[in-house]
Amino acid sequence: MRDGRLPWTVLLLATLTSCGKQAEEVSQVHTNLGWLGRKYGMYVGQNKGQTPKTVDDLRKFVEKNTKPEELSRLGVADAGQLFVSPRDRKPFRMISYAKLPPPVMGEPPPLVLYEEVGQAGKRAVAYLGGGTDELEEATLQTLLPAGKR
Repeated sequence: MRDGRLPWTVLLLATLTSCGKQAEEVSQVHTNLGWLGRKYGMYVGQNKGQTPKTVDDLRKFVEKNTKPEELSRLGVADAGQLFVSPRDRKPFRMISYAKLPPPVMGEPPPLVLYEEVGQAGKRAVAYLGGGTDELEEATLQTLLPAGKR
């Protein structure tokens, strides 16, 4: 290191740390969205098929129906943290349906939440029931209901 260059081990460690943080953010965004997608489904089940009208309706439901130990396992301090993407640091957008679309064989369940900005041209999404995915903008736009695009 006398010539002013960093040893390769320091560079490797910095690279791995950076990659590890990105992988952790991806994992956390899918954990949060999956949990919220399941809670969205529970909300519908407990409210005679009605979807939450606003993200605040869903947040109140999640706060009421999530125990502190569950939040700890999810890696968040409070339910509000579940609603913010760890990648773009923006609140998730939620889709409220007047009536849930019927299931279609071979098609994913209805999209219920998605990242506002995402990362690297892709946005993480949650489907009703808790499935998650990362979609490119064009694909996301085809799944958004008319009027939400």
